[in-house]
Amino acid sequence: MMAWIFPEFEFRWTCPEIDKGLEDTKSGIEGELYDIICELTDGMTEHEADEWVRDRLTNFMEHISDTFEGVRSSNSEMREAADKQIEALGYEIENLQEEIRGLHAD
Repeated sequence: MMAWIFPEFEFRWTCPEIDKGLEDTKSGIEGELYDIICELTDGMTEHEADEWVRDRLTNFMEHISDTFEGVRSSNSEMREAADKQIEALGYEIENLQEEIRGLHAD
C-alpha cells in the first residue's frame, strides 16, 4: 500500500497584506486628522497638534486593528479548514485506490 503524502492549502499567506492594510489605514487617518485639526484650530501649537493627532490616531487604530485581526483569524481558520479537507480527500483517494487494486486482483 502506498502512503499518501497530504498536500497543504496552496495560497499565499495574507498576513503581510493585512499588516500593509493596517499601515495604510493608519497613515490615511493620520493625514485626515492633521487636516481636521488645522481647519478647526488657529491657536494650537505644532506640538499640541501633534499630540492631539497622536492621541486620536491611537484610539482609532485600537478599534480598526480589532477588525483587521478578525480578518487575520478568519484567514487562519480558513487555511486550517482547507488543510483538513485536503487531508480527508487524500484518505478518500487512498481508499479508492485500494478499491481499484482489489478490483484488479479479482
